[in-house]
Amino acid sequence: MVKQVDAQHERLAGGLRTVSTQIREGDTSGVVGQILSEASQRLEAVAGHLERTGPQGVVQDLRGYAKRNPSSFLLGAALAGLVSGRLAKGVKAGNKTATAVSSSRPCTPSRTRRSTA
Repeated sequence: MVKQVDAQHERLAGGLRTVSTQIREGDTSGVVGQILSEASQRLEAVAGHLERTGPQGVVQDLRGYAKRNPSSFLLGAALAGLVSGRLAKGVKAGNKTATAVSSSRPCTPSRTRRSTA
């Protein structure tokens, strides 16, 4: 279990670095470019923090934040729960639709009576 957590943690940090690099290599002109550049720097900092502290450090950071700001932590947890619930509901509905479409019989044209007037 610990190995899986460590592997996922390393994948997350690597993914953040990849996104940071992709943003940094994009067009950085104008206001949008400045915002993307700032986002790239912050992602790089988060990835570095994750690599330095490990999964236990992330848990400690969350606990510390929850102790310092309990109301905003609970609000964030509630929002995260809502978002993940809506995503799960959407995925479930999408799977039902895909299953229904793939298991239905193909439509065949029905025969109509022609009038003989």
